[in-house]
Amino acid sequence: MRNPIFNETNLSPRTVLWISILTLVMGVVLFPACKKTRVQSQTTTTGAGYTNATAFHSNYQQQEQTFTVDSPGTGPIIGKLGTKFYPWDSIFMYPTGQNVYYPFTLKVFEIYGVKDIILSSLPTVGGGHILESKAAIRARTFKGATELVLKHGKRFPMETASVPNILSGMSVWYGFNTSGFNDWTNAVYTLDPSIGNPDVLSSVTQLTSTYAMDIARMGWVDCARLYANTTNMTSVTFTASGTNPQNIEVYLVFNTSASVMQVYNLHSGQIPVGTNCTVVAFAMDQNNSLVYDKQNITVTAGMTVTLNPVATSDANLLAVLGAL
Repeated sequence: MRNPIFNETNLSPRTVLWISILTLVMGVVLFPACKKTRVQSQTTTTGAGYTNATAFHSNYQQQEQTFTVDSPGTGPIIGKLGTKFYPWDSIFMYPTGQNVYYPFTLKVFEIYGVKDIILSSLPTVGGGHILESKAAIRARTFKGATELVLKHGKRFPMETASVPNILSGMSVWYGFNTSGFNDWTNAVYTLDPSIGNPDVLSSVTQLTSTYAMDIARMGWVDCARLYANTTNMTSVTFTASGTNPQNIEVYLVFNTSASVMQVYNLHSGQIPVGTNCTVVAFAMDQNNSLVYDKQNITVTAGMTVTLNPVATSDANLLAVLGAL
C-alpha cells in the first residue's frame, strides 16, 4: 500500500532516499525514550509502604479521667473501669514541701486487658523481663496547674477492679520513660532515692477478685509479677514485603499469661523457646488504609515470622484485639 502523503511516484529518487534516512534516524532516537518511560512506570508502582497507625491508637485508647477531690468523704473515688482511689490531702504536698488542702484534682488512666495494653502502647516488659500484668494504672494529683507529690513516708492506696484469674506473688512495678519508651521497675528507689532501699511503702495484697495496692510514687504503676519461665531464651525476627516494614506495629501476646511484648524494628526481646504466642500486627498502608495480620506461633530458636497484612476495618481490628 502506498503512503498517501508521500507518493513516491511524484518524488525524485534522491528525495525518496533522504526521506527514508530521516525516518530511520527518528525511529532510533524515539525508541529508547519510549522504552525508558515504560520501565519507570513499572518501578514506581511496586511495593507497599507502611506508616504507624497513630490515629487508630488515638481514637480508641483509654482516655484520662479527671475528678475533683473536695473533702475526705466516706468512700473511694471509683474510675469508670472500677479502680478505687483513696486521695486525702494529708498525704500530698507541693514539690517545694508546702502542705496541700482541699480541693485538688485527681487524674487517672485505667488499663485492663490485652486490648487496652496494645492500644495504649504499654507492653508488660520491665528491664527486658516479661511481666504478668493484671492492671496498669496512672494516678496523678494537681493543685491548680501544679502536680503534687507524696509526702515522705506516705503511700497512696488504691484497689484494682475485679480481674479474672487472680495470681499470687504480685508486686508494684513503677513506670518510667527511657529513650521515648515506657519501661517498668519494681525498684522504685532507683526512680526516687528518697524512698529508700528497701522500699517499705509499696505493697500488693491479694483479695478475692481484686488487689489492694499501696504505691510510694505517683504516676504509672503495674500490678504484676515476673514471668516464671526464663530458660532457653531466644528472639523472634519479623519480615514483610513492601517498603518501611519497620513501621508495622507488632505485638506478641502470651497465650498462657497476661503478658504482652511489643516488637521494635522487627526484632523481639528475649522469649522462652516453646512459648505459645499470638502475633498481632497492624499499620497504615500506602493508601492510608488500615491493614493487619494475626498468627498463632510456637517460639523456636532463631525463629523468623513473615507478616502478611491484609485490609481491615477499625471495628474488625478492635474485635480481634478484644478477643485476645
